[in-house]
Amino acid sequence: MKLDRAHAILAECRQQQVTRAQAAYIVAYAHHRTEGTMDPGDEDFVELTVDKHREHEPDPVKRLVRGAVQGWFTGTRIDRFLNSEKRQFQRAIATFEHAVTNSVIAELAHEYERALLRAGFQDTLRANPGRRSVRMGM
Repeated sequence: MKLDRAHAILAECRQQQVTRAQAAYIVAYAHHRTEGTMDPGDEDFVELTVDKHREHEPDPVKRLVRGAVQGWFTGTRIDRFLNSEKRQFQRAIATFEHAVTNSVIAELAHEYERALLRAGFQDTLRANPGRRSVRMGM
């Protein structure tokens, strides 16, 4: 279940064309919020999910990624902190929660980004055709 959900999140990240760093942070956030299970259960990955977003997008994985990209949760999009010019993993928490920093999620994001890089993912999250899977031993 854990890897299936992580792969589903990465697949949606590809659909949304997020960067490798953004995808790593989104997966790290989901990992942290679910205490490593990657299963939100009856809840959402993000506490601040507004009912209108649940109605608009019922899939929690798509809601997680699209919400980060479009700034649904706090009004702040993930590209404000993670883009071609900035890599502010500690501050990216503001995409999902009204918090200033979170070093635990930032460290997880660094680990996930290294795993994505080892798996051959380019910066725009397109996999190298010769590499098929991401090994996430978190």
